[in-house]
Amino acid sequence: MKSEKSFWDDLKQSFTDDEFRSEFDLQILRIQTVDRIINTLDEARKNAEMSKAELARTVDVNPAAIRRLLTSKGNPTLGSISDIAAVFGLRLELVPMELSESA
Repeated sequence: MKSEKSFWDDLKQSFTDDEFRSEFDLQILRIQTVDRIINTLDEARKNAEMSKAELARTVDVNPAAIRRLLTSKGNPTLGSISDIAAVFGLRLELVPMELSESA
C-alpha cells in the first residue's frame, strides 16, 4: 500500500528549511498586521455608527471598495488606509517590533 503524505506532514518537513521558516514567519506577521489594522478601522466605523456606504461617501470611494477592504478581499493602498483612519481621528504609525515578533 502506497504511503500518502498529508499536507501537515509536508509542512512539518518544510519547517526544517530555515529559509522556508523565515518566509513563513514573515507572511504570518504580514497577515496579522493587516488584520489588526483592518479590524481597528472596522471597529472605529461601528463605534461611530457609520455604515460602510457612509464611510465610502466620506472618503470618496466606491462602496464596493470599502466592502472589499473590510472583508479582506481587497488590497488597498496605504493612502486609502490612511484616509479611512483619518475619518475616525486615527493615524498610521510604524512602531518597532518587540524582539519576539521580528522575523
